[in-house]
Amino acid sequence: MLGLMVIFALAFSLVGYGLMFAAVYGSRLVAVADKLKKGHPAEPWRWEREWTAGRVSSGAKGTVIGAAIFAVFWNLISAPALFLVPTEVADGNRLALIALIFPAIGLLLVGWTVRAFLRWRKFGSATFELTTNPGVLGGYLEGLIHTGIRGNLDEGFEVTLTCTRTVSTGSGDNRSTRDDVLWQDAAFVRRGTLGFGPEGITVPVRFAIPFAAAPASDPDASQPIHWKLAAEAEMTGVDFAAEFKVPVFKTDDSDPDLEIEPAEVDQTSPHDWAAELATMGIETEATAAGGRRYVFRRARHKGVAAGVTAFTAVWYGFIWMMVSLGAPLVFPTMFGLFAAIMVWFLLELWVAEISVEVGNGTLAFTKRLLGPGRSRSFMRDQITAMRPTPGMQANNKLYYRIELSTRNDDEHIIATQLDSQRLARRLLGALQEGLGA
Repeated sequence: MLGLMVIFALAFSLVGYGLMFAAVYGSRLVAVADKLKKGHPAEPWRWEREWTAGRVSSGAKGTVIGAAIFAVFWNLISAPALFLVPTEVADGNRLALIALIFPAIGLLLVGWTVRAFLRWRKFGSATFELTTNPGVLGGYLEGLIHTGIRGNLDEGFEVTLTCTRTVSTGSGDNRSTRDDVLWQDAAFVRRGTLGFGPEGITVPVRFAIPFAAAPASDPDASQPIHWKLAAEAEMTGVDFAAEFKVPVFKTDDSDPDLEIEPAEVDQTSPHDWAAELATMGIETEATAAGGRRYVFRRARHKGVAAGVTAFTAVWYGFIWMMVSLGAPLVFPTMFGLFAAIMVWFLLELWVAEISVEVGNGTLAFTKRLLGPGRSRSFMRDQITAMRPTPGMQANNKLYYRIELSTRNDDEHIIATQLDSQRLARRLLGALQEGLGA
């Protein structure tokens, strides 16, 4: 009992001191932000000091501190379960074992904190130097990422630009937030195009942004919109990863007629298109009729599929628990209906396969799930549009698909789970070229 009291005292003392620090530090930030807003009322990209300076930090040190505080607090709160669960299980209450989930999550948080610390020690805080300040809707976001990496890389950097809207649901203790991805694009910057500066390897960044995308908003908005630039690279030991909050707004340079060409897919040197597709589980080959076939293999995103599988298994565990405890039938039934949808989604992730063949003015595609599948074929004059559209979202990763519209107002999805909008545009350009459109 003394141990439990000490744990609770430490936990709530940490909360108290944290709130006091947040109040003092937060008031200073608000004062600085108000001053910048008054000085530049029509230029919201000057409302943050880093944006005004044109150099945005990844805040790696702050990430380590935040992760450590959260991990300590979580483990203090969940530690009593280690004392109470064995007693409950000894008394025959096996359902009490579910409470061990919270200490297990605490261990994962400790691992996350250690990883963040090792990354900060190895690379420091990366910075993004804006060439275009701000990034322009109906224009471009350009600049250089200063990584702090002084060694060589076997490959290059995966760079992603994402626009998210933070949505809050519920109220009081049931209040929760989520980030909906509104727009996302990605590019792989290869080793041959990297630079080297006083802070180590530099990564060139260039993204075309559509005019219709949403601008960054005031952080105090009810549903704030953020633009974030992320860069990742595989390395020996801890991988490099950095994220930057970047300014993207409509300006006098915004072009409502900006067209992003399907071929404008990256700022790197040309490379083997077929080999790149193969790494993503997409196979392509020439057909005997002179066209080209693209096969989108099953289970192309095993990490996402495994995560959804684990979530579905936990969901079914809750259904079993409700039935075991004699809950009213309506609750396991409602949970069961949602579980059925999850199973269908799992089939799409694990076993769905799409084959697309294009050539001689014809496009044909076949989707296979558990059987031979159904094939559809369209002549060039039957197709009114093909376009990339947002598909599924896994965490903050947005996957794209290609939709086809016909003169009969039918809509067909001919490619799914594409890793980026840039890949979708390039694939769309290849299909249009093969179709002769």
